[in-house]
Amino acid sequence: MPSPPLTTSLLTPSQIPLYQAIRHEAFTPTVNKIIYTREPAPSTQARIISEFQDSLANGDFFLGCFDSSCPSSTGDERGEMIAGAKWRWAGARDAEGKEVVGERTREAVDEEMRKKGAEPYAESDGRAWEKLFEELKGKKMGFMGRRCYYVLDTLATKTAHMGKGAGSLLIRWGVERADAIGVECYLEANILAVPLYERFGFQRVGSFPIDLKEFGLGEERINFVLMIRPAKDGKEGAA
Repeated sequence: MPSPPLTTSLLTPSQIPLYQAIRHEAFTPTVNKIIYTREPAPSTQARIISEFQDSLANGDFFLGCFDSSCPSSTGDERGEMIAGAKWRWAGARDAEGKEVVGERTREAVDEEMRKKGAEPYAESDGRAWEKLFEELKGKKMGFMGRRCYYVLDTLATKTAHMGKGAGSLLIRWGVERADAIGVECYLEANILAVPLYERFGFQRVGSFPIDLKEFGLGEERINFVLMIRPAKDGKEGAA
């Protein structure tokens, strides 16, 4: 169970740099080995932060988990931000910004796929980047098609604070939101995180490896697991 000092809240644009710092640290042993051939320059980090701030402005959900038992370097009374997540609604919205449950248009799905991994970073190996995002986009399209759903794009916890329950709080936020409107959830997981997601009802539906040797980036194989959490009412995604 999460420790009492932990709280979650939606992030503001000014907190996105903290979110990105946590994300970068958490992904260094895994996906960053595919994304980068070397440590990203400040200009690359600035680009990522700016893109996330645009994403936030466009209605995506960035959350932080704060630990009041750890003083914040920024003076935040909630304590240090120890974990972050990005949840996103993959579907239409009405004039008030509320989720519209129903089949998505082909154009909307194509636009989502076009944006995902559209432009490598200066530090990226183009072949590795293309391989990763071709796999991610192809798998998502194959599993989800034109259905609407909530997607957990990112979940990251500072190494020193793992095991406190921060990840569980951030997952719960999104699955409860999905359950409220009866839709599925989707995510792409590092294989080590699969047991955590399974506790929240996510089920493995596929996987793929990226072999770093193929691109001269190392000796490891980074394994990804694709997971779907069925809709609470069982309607979405029914055969």
